[in-house]
Amino acid sequence: MDDVLIGRIKLEDQPDAIQSACRLAIYEQACKILDLETKIERRAAIARTPEKLRPHIEKEVMRVWRMRNGQS
Repeated sequence: MDDVLIGRIKLEDQPDAIQSACRLAIYEQACKILDLETKIERRAAIARTPEKLRPHIEKEVMRVWRMRNGQS
């Protein structure tokens, strides 16, 4: 799991159990990003995310943002 979260290996290449365990950490990171004050800070935080994990963080940020703002 740690290897996925630091970007050493791809999430999608891992067994379902590891993917499931990583989802909470991805959700928590997305929430931290959305709690930042400005869009510039949020974009910078996403840019600092390891490349192999970034698409999952971006997707979760959008999902949580939509949920918080009453969109589907």
